[in-house]
Amino acid sequence: MTGVILQPIEFVKNAPKINEETLRYFDDAGIAVILLDYDSAAFPERSKYDIVGIDNFAAGYTIAQHLLKTGSKRIAFLHRPYAAPTITNRMRGVAAAVIEAGIEWSLADNVLKAEPQNSSAISRFIKRTSPDAFIAGNDIAAVKLSETLRRISNRPKIRLAGFDDVNAAEKAGILTVRQPLDDIALVALNTLIARIRQPGMPIKTTQLAAALVIR
Repeated sequence: MTGVILQPIEFVKNAPKINEETLRYFDDAGIAVILLDYDSAAFPERSKYDIVGIDNFAAGYTIAQHLLKTGSKRIAFLHRPYAAPTITNRMRGVAAAVIEAGIEWSLADNVLKAEPQNSSAISRFIKRTSPDAFIAGNDIAAVKLSETLRRISNRPKIRLAGFDDVNAAEKAGILTVRQPLDDIALVALNTLIARIRQPGMPIKTTQLAAALVIR
């Protein structure tokens, strides 16, 4: 094996250490690595690996901008614990759109760090902040959040959005952005081939655009 395309793990407390050990194995074996979706290094640091994914900041901005243009004024973001930097970048895009619209934004009042099945945390957050829209870090979380909201009594009507455009989001009718998976795969493969042929070339980050899917 001369090269590998790898997506670092997330949603576990020691994910950074596991990713570091995995990448060290490939380095020691002389295997070229291309990272999918996000870097293994914590922001603002940058690893030595090429990265291919979407512009997650722009994706978050686009979803929030659409919600704002169509009437939402109190947008919240569900950020699962130990989620990848991808989710944080999406949250930052949402925050930028909200702030540019002249609406206040704070981590305390607009961001809930919890699992989407955590009914008590979600219920307390809604009671305290009264959001009219909830953007989850991805579509799977958005679908699970939708199920949780249905279990909460006396809940207000809340619009839901996610990211990635998986089948479950389509069935649930959730606003999302579609990742260009075929393009990502092709760019990642070409980047890996280039890295194998030219190990000393400058590190590259490639961000593709994600299309808004309105439902």
